[in-house]
Amino acid sequence: GWLWHGGVLGYGLAFLYTLGTAGGLTAISQQRRSWEALIRLADDRERLATSLAAERDRAEAASASRTRFFASASHDLRQPLHALSINATTLELLAKRVGDSRLADISRDIGRSLAQSKGLLDALLDISRLDAGAMKLELGPVNIEKAIEAAAEGIQDRLATDRIELKVDIDPDIGDFTGDERRVVQVLYNLLANAVGFS
Repeated sequence: GWLWHGGVLGYGLAFLYTLGTAGGLTAISQQRRSWEALIRLADDRERLATSLAAERDRAEAASASRTRFFASASHDLRQPLHALSINATTLELLAKRVGDSRLADISRDIGRSLAQSKGLLDALLDISRLDAGAMKLELGPVNIEKAIEAAAEGIQDRLATDRIELKVDIDPDIGDFTGDERRVVQVLYNLLANAVGFS
């Protein structure tokens, strides 16, 4: 209409309307591309969420399977270890009766190995219980000095065998803390056992 009107005003307004229309079409095109990008992003997020849920389900199934395996293996292996422990004790008593020191040393070594194996099985069973949420901590005051001494006492046989000297220096004012005393001693024992194993 403004072009038909002619003149400077008509041509000028027609030009401005043309620029505005082009700008509007450009903005609409950009907005369309933005919406398409948002839709693609939403689709990608939905696919990612579905994939993560599937991976989570697979991980939970694998964890449950591992838990059942550990529990079954720990239970099944305890029986032959217990039988071996009885045999090792019997062997040690016979060695003392006949006065065979070499046989007594061998029986003690067998007993130590069985004790270590039992500790590993107990750790596996604890892991399976943790995974299953069946482990309950018995919280109470723990004397760290007594816990360290108990762990050190449990490792004495290995220290003597490997000729390693362990010195325990504890601050008498260290005090108590709240925890599961049996688990604390077990953790300290494992630390000491690893230290001895890699010494």
